[in-house]
Amino acid sequence: ASVWLYLMVSVQVINSLILSYGDKMDIQAFSICKNSVNLCYILFLAIAQTLSPIAGVYAHSGDYDRVRFMLKRSIRYIIAASVIMGLLFALFPQLIMMLYGVEDPQSVAYLSSCLRIYTLAFPGLAFTLLMNYYFQAIGKIKLSKRLTMLEGLLLPIGLACILTPWLHMTGVWIAMILSENISAVSIIVILLINRYGNHAAGAERFLWVLGLIP
Repeated sequence: ASVWLYLMVSVQVINSLILSYGDKMDIQAFSICKNSVNLCYILFLAIAQTLSPIAGVYAHSGDYDRVRFMLKRSIRYIIAASVIMGLLFALFPQLIMMLYGVEDPQSVAYLSSCLRIYTLAFPGLAFTLLMNYYFQAIGKIKLSKRLTMLEGLLLPIGLACILTPWLHMTGVWIAMILSENISAVSIIVILLINRYGNHAAGAERFLWVLGLIP
């Protein structure tokens, strides 16, 4: 539930920023890009929701070899799905424009370029979604909550508020892309810490700054 709550809040805040520093075409571009991601969620959620119960059963039975096996395979699938969807959106943005009834050639060109830029967020978004389901499945609920808040609320709003007054619409796209990819990097750092323990002191400091560890 928090995912959709954070999404609603972040979209409202970013819409307000776009109205202040952009125009109606920018609002339309942001709306189309955010709504188009729902098509990607069909694949992303299918993979994440398949992993979650299986990983949960193996984790609670103590079979962590199978948990890691399932996780690695799921990561490969979801990254591949994000790349494929990104390529489809980048190569055939006109199909998305048709779904939203955009026909003006100038509008199609601008909105298509925005959609192509936004596809750079897909791998980070997909990986973060998968790992949130994984962390919940293995009982790391607090970590999952913190990652959800970081990726869905704090990073997009914080980065957009910093970058949009300076870079206008370019700042919005940078904020969207960075929020997903910083979240993904944070998760990778968490996994490295779990694997290498005290040898990852620098990684621990990185997570402490983001508020993911006390």
